[in-house]
Amino acid sequence: MHGLFVRLFTNLYNYFFIHIAKHFTKVSFLYDENKVVNILDIPGQKQPETSQQSQQANPYTIVFVANPNMVNEESEEKEIVPDPIINDIHLFLQSVNRSLYSFKNNEILGLEEIWSRIRFVTVFRREDAVAEAPDESEKVVLTESYPISIDDVVIENILMPKHEMAQYVEDSVQGESEKIRADVIFTLSANPFLIRSSAFFSEVDSVDSSNGKVFSFDQSPHLATKSSKKRYHEHYAKAPGLVALNVLYASLKTYIHEFAHAMSSPACGAIVDEYFDQIKGFNVLEDNNGQKRYFCLNRNERANPSDPVNLDFAEYNNKTYRTDLDHPSVKERWIGYFPERPDRYTGCTMDATINRYRFDKIISAFMFDRLKTKIDRPA
Repeated sequence: MHGLFVRLFTNLYNYFFIHIAKHFTKVSFLYDENKVVNILDIPGQKQPETSQQSQQANPYTIVFVANPNMVNEESEEKEIVPDPIINDIHLFLQSVNRSLYSFKNNEILGLEEIWSRIRFVTVFRREDAVAEAPDESEKVVLTESYPISIDDVVIENILMPKHEMAQYVEDSVQGESEKIRADVIFTLSANPFLIRSSAFFSEVDSVDSSNGKVFSFDQSPHLATKSSKKRYHEHYAKAPGLVALNVLYASLKTYIHEFAHAMSSPACGAIVDEYFDQIKGFNVLEDNNGQKRYFCLNRNERANPSDPVNLDFAEYNNKTYRTDLDHPSVKERWIGYFPERPDRYTGCTMDATINRYRFDKIISAFMFDRLKTKIDRPA
């Protein structure tokens, strides 16, 4: 009950704070409101480039898109109406600003060797709002409702990305002087009905040493026989990671939390949530027969909830990472359990904790290597 009250208070605080602050917040980047696409110039972000870096044609790119339209969930006809954010450039810019603040203060993205090599792009196409669209076929909607069941509780207010996001961005950046290929896309929305944000993982085709960097991962380091399968951080994803984020109810943690999902890939290691055990109705980690195809970086499973957890959680690049014995999953009747945090007083960014948060130790190592692989990828 206490947790529910805290979460409700936090949502209300975020909602009113964001609406008030948008009129007074000074954004930390240069922006031209007359342009549909802006490649953000963030003072102090970029460092002098080496000759190798200056030749990189496709730097790691995060794109922020203003959602043009949404479905009115309260109307019987489910009519398409403009998303409030498309008529509020101040709210859009403030939300981008909050995202940059969240990223810059993260222990991985905020590292100078990472932060200085990320390109941030915005797309704001007011002309795509439904009032401007001449017919039904041109009503662009980049998010949707997708009810799911988490631990047998149905959640109906989830804002879900649509795969059309990637094509929308590709169409928007046509003709730009710089080639823009998105690694992660955030569609920002002020939907009053769907208030919980969500993300899709990046999609990856076959990857080997020619188009990726090898790493080792084994979720059973306590066993004498370990997996010999080679795994790779790919240079380029087949499809970018997608985030649908409700800016009115998102905390600073929400931005980096959803980014972690989107920048990862089930084929190369999915970064998953740590605040529930079972999810039904939406699980890309399973095929049509319910069989596992991929692997989770930060979730391990036991056969029965009563079985003890393995003290060694996993081995990544020949380093063993321990299990978080203070996580509730160890004591409750969960099948899943999770890796060790930096310390017991700091929550994991992928969990539902309210106060201080950082990534688990194994996530931090994995994310740094994955971002470095993409940042240093060939042109």
